[in-house]
Amino acid sequence: VEAAVTKKLTSEIKQLKEDIDSARSNDFGRKIYEAFAQEFAGSYLNEKSVRQSVEISLWGFLCTLGTTIRAFWNNSFDIFLAVH
Repeated sequence: VEAAVTKKLTSEIKQLKEDIDSARSNDFGRKIYEAFAQEFAGSYLNEKSVRQSVEISLWGFLCTLGTTIRAFWNNSFDIFLAVH
């Protein structure tokens, strides 16, 4: 019984951690994007086509960053589970 409970609890904790990581990386990326977009639009550039190109590039970077952060936390969690 203890093994079954431990397995189920570990699975539930892992899913919760993945959900939290996803929310964190999305929120983190959104905050970075919004701050950058506000500064960029207000200070440096008013041309729509160039700004759109930069926004697309930035979104690609932020997606990669979010994936990297998620992978880091997943690896950290796996190490934690292995130790405990």
